[in-house]
Amino acid sequence: MTIEERLENISQQLEILTGMQHANERRFAESERNFAQIAATFVKTHESIKSLENIALAHEQRLDDLEGK
Repeated sequence: MTIEERLENISQQLEILTGMQHANERRFAESERNFAQIAATFVKTHESIKSLENIALAHEQRLDDLEGK
């Protein structure tokens, strides 16, 4: 294998690796966006659960008050 052939081979491998790196960067960026959406959904879900907890506690207190009368 001549030097030119080796250089061509290295050049082709570098192009492949560069393409792979770009694809990985795109996937990573997409994963970051997905994670941000999941985190936002988690916060909303947590807030909703806390709200339901407050409602349940209020109902429980109301029932306790009614039973105490």
